Amino acid sequence: MPKRHKGAPSDQDLYAPIAWRTGPGEYEEIRYETGGGIAKVTIDRPDVLNAFRPQTLIEVSAAMELAREDSEVGVVVFTGLAAYDTQAIRQAYAENAGTEANEKLAVMGALSLYLSFLNLFLTLLQLLGTRREE
Repeated sequence: MPKRHKGAPSDQDLYAPIAWRTGPGEYEEIRYETGGGIAKVTIDRPDVLNAFRPQTLIEVSAAMELAREDSEVGVVVFTGLAAYDTQAIRQAYAENAGTEANEKLAVMGALSLYLSFLNLFLTLLQLLGTRREE
């Protein structure tokens, strides 16, 4: 077993459960919680198996901004992501069945998914790269 540094916390303190507190902001599709220097962003859409959609990404982005600005947060945990919610795209296909719009919708759906992922990862990179220290 490695020797502990004299300032290291005890195992009891190190592995103690975190008392999560609901963070600021109001969200419909995510939960933002903080505790012990950690911000936890959880996709909370159990009715669609936590599939995300553009609104989910807007809320995740807002929560990441809060985490970035919170001087007590040193780590962000992102959890609950399952897949992209294609229900809106399927509904649009059904409404435009047999039209040229369906071809455009297919391209727009794929592009929207790609851009949503890209936006999420850019937000995460910004969070890591632009942390403001007071």
